[in-house]
Amino acid sequence: MLKSSYRGKVKTPYRFQKIVLSSGLEKDNSLKGQEKVLEICRVLQAGQYFNAIGGMELYGKDEFTSKGIALHFLKTGNVTYAQSSHDFVPNLSMIDMMMHVSQGGVKDKLKQYTLE
Repeated sequence: MLKSSYRGKVKTPYRFQKIVLSSGLEKDNSLKGQEKVLEICRVLQAGQYFNAIGGMELYGKDEFTSKGIALHFLKTGNVTYAQSSHDFVPNLSMIDMMMHVSQGGVKDKLKQYTLE
């Protein structure tokens, strides 16, 4: 499990300048699931791949490692904030948090995760 070395600060070699749609990449479009992700990583020359924690059941670290790609799973902490309703409703969209939390507060809450 990776935790402290990435906590709150994922380093990237450059600032993202544009969004790249995978549909626009020259790749094998017949691939599905893990193989498709590995192909996209190969085309983009990615050394790391980050996925939500639910992907642990879908993607195998050994397969990524064999291709020279570090696979990380992002697990969010128990993020709570004041909502319009009296009782907190967890796991709503990011938009809900942005409606109820200041910009600085959102930045702080986005740091509440671990990598596994």
